[in-house]
Amino acid sequence: MRRTIQIIAIIFVLLACVSAQAAPRVVKSFGKIEYPRVGGFCLSPDETKMLILYDLYEIKTFAVLYDTGTGKELWRKTHAEISISSGIGAVSWTADSRHVLFQAGMSIYILKASDGKVIKRMRMQVKVNRGICFKFSPKGKYVYFIELTNGKPAFLSRYDTVSGKRIEIPLGFKASLPKRNPRKSLNVRYWDVSPDNKYAVVVSTVVSTKKSDLLIIDIDAKTIKKADKTAGMVCFSPSGDILAFEDDKRRSTLYVYTKDGILRGEQLLPSKFVEYARMVKVVPYGSSWRICLTNYYSNIPSVIVDVSTDLNNSIKLIFKKSIKRRFVVSEDGKYIYVINKNSIKKIKLD
Repeated sequence: MRRTIQIIAIIFVLLACVSAQAAPRVVKSFGKIEYPRVGGFCLSPDETKMLILYDLYEIKTFAVLYDTGTGKELWRKTHAEISISSGIGAVSWTADSRHVLFQAGMSIYILKASDGKVIKRMRMQVKVNRGICFKFSPKGKYVYFIELTNGKPAFLSRYDTVSGKRIEIPLGFKASLPKRNPRKSLNVRYWDVSPDNKYAVVVSTVVSTKKSDLLIIDIDAKTIKKADKTAGMVCFSPSGDILAFEDDKRRSTLYVYTKDGILRGEQLLPSKFVEYARMVKVVPYGSSWRICLTNYYSNIPSVIVDVSTDLNNSIKLIFKKSIKRRFVVSEDGKYIYVINKNSIKKIKLD
């Protein structure tokens, strides 16, 4: 009964906030999108440049860089100029916004942001060629990947993009990919790396039972701790807290862990905020986390919500709209950039 009253109270507070807040509005439209299914869509750390990568060979263009202030195109590169043979995976910027990194196949490419020239290509020595999930560290120093090969132990690997040094951490389970045994497949759908590159979190899920384990990994010590709660989606906050999201039949819940795996608290969210989410990004916003959940389905809205870091039931819905495409959020949480039809829209949230 108490739980039900708490849920109703949260919903009423949320509705009041929605009616009082200023509506998000488009403040700038720029660029020319040749095809909506882009392979990379990445804002530079200083937020002055936006990179678009196309991984479809039917399109002559491979990469375009725009100035987010003027909206002007700074340079454009073709597939022939870059000469890659695989689709685009992870994309990142270096901390100084001077270089772009992207992963294609088993190679890492580094481009100069000033002119788009490839200044370095690194081939990663990885034995498997399927079931690998890539992610760059926040500043681009490392690329992380999870190796999933049918019937073999799963690994988290970290590759130094400067020295080429690689470390491996066994995740403690054997992988089973959907094509081989779809009813009993064990997948890694969501995972993240802490801002200080010392910890990682992985959600491993058995599809047939939908049972998930939340694994907290100390990268340097190569140790793994299993959290008390399960999770459907997980990420790190900018300060290093672990944010784990889980849905049940009625609502969504946010669980907050320290990096040591201690549950710091939990927060009920309005129903089904994360049920169909495919990506999550969290930025600090005053005394709150601004949590951005991206959905790719046309009939399911993407959501941005502010949640108090004190977990005191202070929740504010900022944005809820079906976008169909991914969006990126500025580091101050005030703007999002969305691919909309044939251009990039800059939207002020509040």
